[in-house]
Amino acid sequence: YIDSEKYEIKTRDWNTPGNIKPYISELNRIRRSNPALQQTSDLRFIGTDDGKVIAFVKQSVDQTSAVAVAIALSRDVHEFWLPLGDTLVDVDGERRHVAAVENLTTGERSALNWGGIRLRVDPELDPALFFRCLA
Repeated sequence: YIDSEKYEIKTRDWNTPGNIKPYISELNRIRRSNPALQQTSDLRFIGTDDGKVIAFVKQSVDQTSAVAVAIALSRDVHEFWLPLGDTLVDVDGERRHVAAVENLTTGERSALNWGGIRLRVDPELDPALFFRCLA
């Protein structure tokens, strides 16, 4: 192992252009601000109409916070249907269907139509979409 690259100590400039440091900071901000993403229980995968996009919903233990995530599994641009009609969120002790989503990166809100939403993910810009589910 003496000449293996794997064990070499390398000095890196973490602020060079193209580094993922800002992206990881944004992911951590999203995680810290959403109780659903702060624990490991209650994960439910959702089928999409694009086999190269994986999607899931994470809910907090008390069911008051739900986050939907869609991740591109290839470098192509994907347009797909994300069905959220059967996702419920607890609002003042009452379970309600998700009526809208809020993009956790841009803050843009979109109403659900026919129990879901049509989305576009461009991995060159951002390979994952994060949405707060609103009832």
